[in-house]
Amino acid sequence: MFNFIQTSRCSSLLGALLGAALVGATAAPALAEFPERPVTIVVPFSPGSGTDTGTRVLSTVLEPLLGQPIVVDNRPGGSGALAASLVAQAPADGYMLLMGTNSTQSANPLLIKNLGYDPKEDFRPIGMIATFEMLLAVNAGFPAQTAEELVAYARENPGKVTYATGNVTGLVAGSLFASRLGLDMLRVPYKSNAEALTDLVGGQVDVMFPDIAASMPYVTAGSLRALSSVTLGEVSPLAPDLVPLSQTLVPELKLVGWIGLFAPADTSDAVIARLASALEQAVNAGEFRSKLLAVGANANFLPPEALAEHIAAERERFATIFESVGMEPQ
Repeated sequence: MFNFIQTSRCSSLLGALLGAALVGATAAPALAEFPERPVTIVVPFSPGSGTDTGTRVLSTVLEPLLGQPIVVDNRPGGSGALAASLVAQAPADGYMLLMGTNSTQSANPLLIKNLGYDPKEDFRPIGMIATFEMLLAVNAGFPAQTAEELVAYARENPGKVTYATGNVTGLVAGSLFASRLGLDMLRVPYKSNAEALTDLVGGQVDVMFPDIAASMPYVTAGSLRALSSVTLGEVSPLAPDLVPLSQTLVPELKLVGWIGLFAPADTSDAVIARLASALEQAVNAGEFRSKLLAVGANANFLPPEALAEHIAAERERFATIFESVGMEPQ
C-alpha cells in the first residue's frame, strides 16, 4: 500500500510538472509575438515631403493592426542614402524599417558612387503602399501656356530654359522629356523637391516635374501653371483636366513615384509575413485610401515578391535612360 501511494504521489507530481512545462511552452510564443514594442519607420526625406506624409498617414492605420505605436524618424540626406544605410545596419528584428522609394531602392546605385548600402542585398521588401503622379509645371510668368508651346519655346531658345530636379522621378521625367524631344534645357539639381518647388514658385527656375500632391496648391493659387501630367498612362484623378504626356509628346514617359516598406536583409520570414499582412490590410482600408487621396497620392499595395520584381525592372529601365542621356555615378 505504501509503495502504491508513494508511486501515485510521484506520478501526480511528475504529471503536474509536465503540465506546467507544456503550459509554459504553449505560452512562450504568445509572449514573444511580434511586435512587443514600438516599431520605427525611418523616412529618407524631410518632414512635409510626399514620403513623410504617406508614412504618417500609414502609421495611423497600421498602429491598431500591429497593436503597437509607430515612430516616424526623418533622416534626410544623400538622396535617401543616409536613412537606407542606417536601416541596413540595424538589428534584423523588425523594429526598425525603411520607407524606401524609387531613389533608395532603384536609382541610387546608378547615380551614387560608394553608396554605403546595397538595395538588393541589404533589404527584404515588405510591400509597396502608395504611388505619386506628377505634373509638368512652369512658373506662372513663363510664356508657355501648353506643353507644345513649352517645346517650341525651348527649341527657339536653346540652353535658356531651366528645369529643376529634386528627386529621382523628376530627374527621370525631365531627362526623358528633354532628350526624346531634342531639347537643350539646363538642369538645376536640388537637394529636395521642396527646395526645387520653392524656386519654381519664385521664378528662379522655369520648369519642373513635381509631385501633384506638393504642387497642386500652387497651381490653384496661380503661382504655377500645370501644362500636363505624368502618370502610368491614364488621366490622373487628381488632375482630370490634364492630358498625360505619354498620350501626346513622349509616349514612353509613363512614370510614377512610389514608397514602400523594407526590413534589414536577415529579418525572419515570420516577421516579414506579419508585417506584410498588416500592411496589406492597412493599404486596402478605405480610411487609408481616402486619407492618402486627400494629400495627393494613390494607395497601391504590392506584396514582397511583386515589389522585388518591380524594383528589378525599374532599375533596369533607369539604367537604360541614364545611359542614353549620359548620366553616370558621381
